[in-house]
Amino acid sequence: MIGMLLDILVTFFLLGWPMILMMSPVAFDNPYGDAKRQIFLLLSMVGYPIPIFGLYWLFGGSYFGISGLTCLVIALVAVISAMHFLGYLKWIFKEWSH
Repeated sequence: MIGMLLDILVTFFLLGWPMILMMSPVAFDNPYGDAKRQIFLLLSMVGYPIPIFGLYWLFGGSYFGISGLTCLVIALVAVISAMHFLGYLKWIFKEWSH
């Protein structure tokens, strides 16, 4: 019963991820902002499904019957693909190399 409630709560958190992903370019519109802090903000905003499913995998849980490792791999692929298609990976590597 507690596992089902946890899965429902996580689902509510994950429902906002596409909207956060869509609106994330607005967070980096400040030309005077610190690039390192903006990178941390980007990774925490766009990548928050990864630690959620990492905890599922770490504690051996399942998300609606899907293993935590499978969910973690799906989250990694989704987040990295979204960051690639939005051009964030190129921006991160460019800013981090300075």
